[in-house]
Parts: sequence; C-alpha cells; structure tokens
Amino acid sequence: MTQPNAEGRHPAVVVIQEIWGVNAHIQSIVVRLPAYGYVGLAPSMFHREGPMTIGLHEEIDIAVARMNRSTDADILLDVTGSVDYIKAQSFVRGDKIGIIGYCYGGRVSYLVACNITDLLASVVFYGGGINTPLGDGPSPLDQTTLISDARY
Repeated sequence: MTQPNAEGRHPAVVVIQEIWGVNAHIQSIVVRLPAYGYVGLAPSMFHREGPMTIGLHEEIDIAVARMNRSTDADILLDVTGSVDYIKAQSFVRGDKIGIIGYCYGGRVSYLVACNITDLLASVVFYGGGINTPLGDGPSPLDQTTLISDARY
C-alpha cells in the first residue's frame, strides 16, 4: 500500500494485476498514485497459488493455469477484503475508492463493477476473458445490467 505524504484523508485506488501477478508494472502504478493524491493498493489475486511469476515468456502456461483456477467467487471475496481493508485506514476516504485493472485485472474490475456497489469508479484496460465465467455463474459481461450508478 502507498499513501500521499499530505495529512488528511485521501481517495484510494485498488490496482488489479495482469496474469503475471503484482509485478514491477503493477507496483510502479501503485507507487505513482500518491503523487496524484491517491492511496494505492495492489492485492495479490493469486495468493492461493504460492509465489508469483515474474513475467517471463516461459511462465505463460503457469500464469494462465493460475488464472483458470481462480473463481469469480474467490475474486469477489478477495476484492471485497481489499476494499474493506483500505476503507478501514484512517487516511482513506471510504466514499472515494475506485478500481483499475489490466487484462485479467480488467476482467476483475468489470466483475467488481457488477457486484460491489461501494466503489466509485471501475476502469478496465483490455479485460481479457470478460465474456467467460471463472467457476460457476455468469460471465462478467453477462452481468452488465448489475452495474449501478444509483449514487448519482
């Protein structure tokens, strides 16, 4: 987790990894957020699988297998836990939390937009597999009608 040096409560962004895990790219995004006034958090979405990969081409089969073993139910539990954790921090504005994700993480961000209503924004960068469920239930794309803008 990263946070601005300035005193007070700040908006936050949950940054969701690609299939490579919380690698240097994801870490660099989280590290840059405080300069713009945001708290950043990058949960390890494959924590059930052991050590993360480092993004070598030779690891693609391992990375894809990890993604395919994850389930939408576990994803929602992990993101809910991350959001609850970040909201509990005294320096975070709990009403100003968003999520951003890349590839697998884009898919996660879309799934979350459909299912977790206390996030203010969801940004999807090339949401790989957005039309395929992981585990039982509908795909994120099939849940589009659940996205709510009721707060506005």
